[in-house]
Amino acid sequence: MTLDPLLGLAVQSFFVVFFVVSAGHKCLSFSKFSGIVRAYAADRISLSSASVVAGLVILTEAAVAASCVFKYGDITPVIFIVALLAGYAALIAVNLIAGRASLDCGCSWSAQKSVISYRLVLRNLVLIGMAATLLVEPADRLLFVFDYFAGVMFTSVLLLAYLFQESLFSNHDARKEAF
Repeated sequence: MTLDPLLGLAVQSFFVVFFVVSAGHKCLSFSKFSGIVRAYAADRISLSSASVVAGLVILTEAAVAASCVFKYGDITPVIFIVALLAGYAALIAVNLIAGRASLDCGCSWSAQKSVISYRLVLRNLVLIGMAATLLVEPADRLLFVFDYFAGVMFTSVLLLAYLFQESLFSNHDARKEAF
């Protein structure tokens, strides 16, 4: 089975933008993100240690984005994407099991707090599934100008769908807090 290279290129482009924006958002509010990292560790680490870990998370996300820029069809970026998203899902699940459901996930692209939930675990599993499509061998066909235009449009649709889901999750959390 093969995958049209246009679809693979769009998914790979989605992950480039996804991780660049995620890392950028964390950089812009670094002190807040360091506090979130510390909260995930149940305040068992110092704020300076949390800052180091937060910096490493940002560098990791940037490295994953950079790995996605290279050749489509390479397994390396998929391994990085899956490992990072699975790690995030595991951290969220562990904290939910420990009864710490009021933690900010640190994954929202907005300024609004987004608390952890099993929805985020499911979202990460869906993103892992998207990344898994990159493991399918690309079909052997040339891409033309229109294909690249369609790829940009498809990547935009994927990003808009992600933003839509994020907005729904944030609104749900805000509504739950209001009552």
